Amino acid sequence: MYGPRWAGPQGKHAMVGEVRRLWTDFAHEPFPDIPRTDKSVLAELDTWLAGCVSTYLAHGSLDAVRRRVVTEGAPALRRHLARLGYPAGFPEAFQYFRVLLTMTELVANT
Repeated sequence: MYGPRWAGPQGKHAMVGEVRRLWTDFAHEPFPDIPRTDKSVLAELDTWLAGCVSTYLAHGSLDAVRRRVVTEGAPALRRHLARLGYPAGFPEAFQYFRVLLTMTELVANT
């Protein structure tokens, strides 16, 4: 399991609504200040995962390549996210990537 999901007959509809709600705010956020050592990896994860979420919202599904990006990218992002919180001192980056991770996990569980 890759994280949160909704069960039941209305599960996919509820999940898409939640991803769309999160995406509405996320898409307007600037890329946060992050540690130099993680910048290239997090920028790449942001590009790939946000692109997959956007594609999912536009088309309602992901092709096999994007599905693999999501299922492999979520654990990688989770590992980096742990290094952004306390005591690292990057709360904006932690929040930004936490929302991206939540959306990615929801998309992965559809």
